Amino acid sequence: MGGGKKGQAKNLLCCFQKRFTNSKGYKVLFFGSDNVSLPTLKALKEASKTDLVSKLEVVTSKSQDTPKGTKVFEWCQSSMVPVHFWPLSFPSEGPNSFDFDIGVVVSFGYFIPKELIYKFPKQMINMHPSLLPKYRGANPIGYTLLNNDPKGGVSIITLHPTEFDKGKILLSEEIDIPTTTTYPELEKQLAQLGASKVIQLLQNFDEYSAKAVEQEAVDGKLYPYSKKFTTSHGNVQWPALTAMEAYGRWRSMPSKTYTFLNTRFIKLVKLQYPDPAHIPPHITSKAGPPGSISFDKETDLLYVKCKEGWIGVESLQLAGKPVYSARIFSNGFQLRREGHGEIFNEVGEVPK
Repeated sequence: MGGGKKGQAKNLLCCFQKRFTNSKGYKVLFFGSDNVSLPTLKALKEASKTDLVSKLEVVTSKSQDTPKGTKVFEWCQSSMVPVHFWPLSFPSEGPNSFDFDIGVVVSFGYFIPKELIYKFPKQMINMHPSLLPKYRGANPIGYTLLNNDPKGGVSIITLHPTEFDKGKILLSEEIDIPTTTTYPELEKQLAQLGASKVIQLLQNFDEYSAKAVEQEAVDGKLYPYSKKFTTSHGNVQWPALTAMEAYGRWRSMPSKTYTFLNTRFIKLVKLQYPDPAHIPPHITSKAGPPGSISFDKETDLLYVKCKEGWIGVESLQLAGKPVYSARIFSNGFQLRREGHGEIFNEVGEVPK
């Protein structure tokens, strides 16, 4: 009847066209600012070439880093998408007055008041890069990796009128996270996944809205907010962390994890997953306090003793120096000239 797979694909296309051809399409006001925001914004721009989105404008913040504005602002300028700066202001009447069906929020960073939420006939949705209610707040990807979670994902929720990230869950998608994944990789993956889920939601908005569920509490409470990491979070405190915890610390901020060698700042450029089965016995049998370091010629790794277990360091960087492999670092002047340079610690000054 349908002519096999080709017929099925044709029928699906016809259904899609029928679903949206007679629709006016959504008038979307997008709120975002950074790399996580961009894939969804680009997907909405592509959707504006179909009947799914009939109007697209953007709200972003003024960047403190560049006079041009955020990454979202720069993309809008090059893509000829109308953009507004937060706080938002529209005239009450005229061709430039507020005329949107739905607000889409991705990594915006500002609390949106209920007066604005209720201006939209479909209200507002938010793409959050975690499996809510886990890791609400500003740093869900960081905490997913900090805790070495084997799974992560995205959630599309309604905007709550009084609290961040507490709206009803409309749609979510779970993924596996390899142990070698670091922040930049997971950020990119979840941003792309979230973009596809936003489009999926808009294609069947009423259906997903009817099935929206409240976020479930754990032991009577929602998970605490995931706050942004400070510079001090990158300082690895070897006596306080197990090898897996130190590895999670590095995964969550791989470009900002550091230690000290007799007060000398050392960036931990790349760490290796601390599988005890792969750590040489002559390393694990060594005595010494947490922070003790030992180079292994066979694996080309500099091992650091933690509160529990050892972790391998593949490459390091001293302030003002190039990145060194563990072998070059161990054979070079860094250790020999320090005298008692066999202990990493957390005492020193971070370069500005």
